[in-house]
Amino acid sequence: MTRSFDTTDINVVTTAGGQRVHTGHANQSEVITAGFNEVRKGVWNLIGNGLSNQSFIEAPEGIIAIDTGESIEEMREALRRLREMTDAPIAAVIYTHFHYVEGTKAILQEGNHVTPLPISYSWRNFAGICTWSRRAIRNRDANRRSRCDSERGAWLFL
Repeated sequence: MTRSFDTTDINVVTTAGGQRVHTGHANQSEVITAGFNEVRKGVWNLIGNGLSNQSFIEAPEGIIAIDTGESIEEMREALRRLREMTDAPIAAVIYTHFHYVEGTKAILQEGNHVTPLPISYSWRNFAGICTWSRRAIRNRDANRRSRCDSERGAWLFL
């Protein structure tokens, strides 16, 4: 059985768009027609950009990003497409799956986000997210704060 997250390059390929993904995910993307869709005014969804979909909802303080993808490259492409529609800052990030978090680095690199950037998730769906978030924050800035709440979920501030 192959894993979604390979620590080696054995099952990892680079797509035409530059995304590094598992071979199975690349095959899935060939089946799904890629597209950036406006679901309704102020609500967008990018599908076929790897395994996850990136969704965006316009809110009063900016854009809420739902799932940032399995790679920085996935989210860079999603942000590129989003920026064709709006230049509003990313106001918050919501994770629905523990492995759709890596693209948050692209948001931080782009720099068009509120500070601190709130990130929300349900603890019950994320076995190791607090470990990941503490490591990410420790690597970024010792002055930034995070709080992991195993009962109710958590807001992380990056």
